[in-house]
Amino acid sequence: MLPDINTKKDVRISGSGKLDGTIECNFFRTSGSFNGKGSINAHGGMRSSGSFKFEGPVQSGDKVRFSGSAKLKGNLTVGEELRCSGSLNVDGSVSAKDDTRFSGSANITGDLIVDDDLKSSGSLKVGGAVTIDDDAKFSGSAKIEGDIDIGEFLRSSGSLKCASNVKAKHGAKIRGSANIKLNLETEGYVDIRGGAKIGGNVTGVDISFDQHKWYAFWYWTSYILSFWRVFRKAYEIGGSIIAKNTVDINRTYIAGDIKARTITLRRFTKVDGTVYYVDECLVHKKAKLSNQPVRIAPEELESEKLKL
Repeated sequence: MLPDINTKKDVRISGSGKLDGTIECNFFRTSGSFNGKGSINAHGGMRSSGSFKFEGPVQSGDKVRFSGSAKLKGNLTVGEELRCSGSLNVDGSVSAKDDTRFSGSANITGDLIVDDDLKSSGSLKVGGAVTIDDDAKFSGSAKIEGDIDIGEFLRSSGSLKCASNVKAKHGAKIRGSANIKLNLETEGYVDIRGGAKIGGNVTGVDISFDQHKWYAFWYWTSYILSFWRVFRKAYEIGGSIIAKNTVDINRTYIAGDIKARTITLRRFTKVDGTVYYVDECLVHKKAKLSNQPVRIAPEELESEKLKL
């Protein structure tokens, strides 16, 4: 059992180490197995390889890297980059001032806050909100219980699930599947290829839904194996679609309205609300509208008060 450590030097533990107290040092490094409780404050950075288990807050003024298995019960605060490969479980919140990378499995019960870019490959689960100042890129699966707020671009490939709102300031590009319980909002483009279920509204400048080749193959294979899938849309929108410029959608069900300057509704699209357009509205013969399209003045579109 290690005693309390307070030093301006580096602290390195190899093999098996246990702590019941506090560590304050420059650089903290463990290799092998480390188990403890109390608090850690590594001003010059931190690195762990192997097994790392700790109860209490962990803070670093510089880079933090976990490789192998890390299990924390308390908040993780990082002053620079955060790199995690393998398995990371945090019963608390995670905040980092610089680029953050998760590869493998990451499970965070609280919030995830990154003041720079986020890249996650593998499995990411966050019980709270996700706030990213710059770009966010998810590959694999991501399941977020709170709001997703991204300061730049959202890119997702694989499976994205959000139990609240998604906001990406400059655009959202999704390949694969997306399940968003409330709204998807951006001041740029929305480009989704694959499948999506969005419970609320979709807003942006240019909005496009279309099937990527692999998703179309899966869809028609499923149709052959199970006839009922022919009635299922690739995209389901529970609210309305509002765009500053264009809407171009395929195989989409919209419970609400569509409003944009130019609208293209491709085959197997169904709109329960009303289509409002400024310049042009093109409707495929296999698309279904509950109401006739209505031409509106540009001022009426602007009155939606989109923050574009």
